[in-house]
Amino acid sequence: MRAGHFARAAEAFARAADHDDSAPLAEDAHYWRAVALARGGDGSAARDAFEAFIREFPSSPRAGEASVMLGWLLFDRRDYTGAARRFRAAVTDPSPRVRTSAAQGLQAVEHAGR
Repeated sequence: MRAGHFARAAEAFARAADHDDSAPLAEDAHYWRAVALARGGDGSAARDAFEAFIREFPSSPRAGEASVMLGWLLFDRRDYTGAARRFRAAVTDPSPRVRTSAAQGLQAVEHAGR
C-alpha cells in the first residue's frame, strides 16, 4: 500500500482477513482492506468494506476512524443522511483527529443541505 499499489494491497488484506477471521490480525486486515480500497478509488467496494468492518467490529479502536472515512465516502456520493449518521457516530471518538474530521463532516453536511 505504501508503494501506491492499492488494489494489490486490498487483495492481500482480504486474503489475510479470510485466512482466519478469529485471528487477532483479522480485524486489522479488514480495516486496512477498506482503507486500501478507498485510497485506490474504488468507492463502492470501500463503502461496503467500511460498513462490514463497523458491523463486525463495532468496539474496535478504529471504529470511529472507519465511520468518518465511510461518512466522507457517503458525502461524496451526496448521501448526506448516511454521511451525517456516520459522522455523528465518530464525534466522541478518543482521537482528536477523528473528532475534528467528524465535526468538519457534520458542518459540510449542514452546508450541503442548504
